[in-house]
Amino acid sequence: MYKLTNNNVQKGLNRKSEGLLKKSSGFTLVEVMIVIAIVAIGASVAIPYYRDYVERSRLSEAFSTLSMLTTRMESYYLDNRSYFNEDSGNCGVPSPKGEYFTFECESEGDYYIWTAKASFGDNDYEFQINDEENSMVKKTNVFKSESITKDCWIIHEDGECF
Repeated sequence: MYKLTNNNVQKGLNRKSEGLLKKSSGFTLVEVMIVIAIVAIGASVAIPYYRDYVERSRLSEAFSTLSMLTTRMESYYLDNRSYFNEDSGNCGVPSPKGEYFTFECESEGDYYIWTAKASFGDNDYEFQINDEENSMVKKTNVFKSESITKDCWIIHEDGECF
């Protein structure tokens, strides 16, 4: 028969306490689900802002190229006294190839209109420099809205220039 001694009781308590005090490794399902929920909430907020940021960064191609084309057209006019090129049948400066935008020019000799067009994201963009009647007009888009004419490139939703 088994004798209950103080020594045997102590051994049994040691075995039970070893199992209870054993350090757990890894994460519980609840902890993992909380982390996933936090990451999903963060992504749902960050992704739309990131997309808008990328869209706006692509717009700089149109602004810088149209500004450069204005300078080149004025240089062409100084040399030829016309914006029109008889050989090409259009503007005196050839259309550049853009990564995101296509550039088109229209000229009748005493004026020019450069247009940059692109479509990315959910928006279609069209920016225009119009030198007709010696007035530089920048036709531009309201970000994520309709087109208006103002003397700036990007119009904030409240109608003010950036």
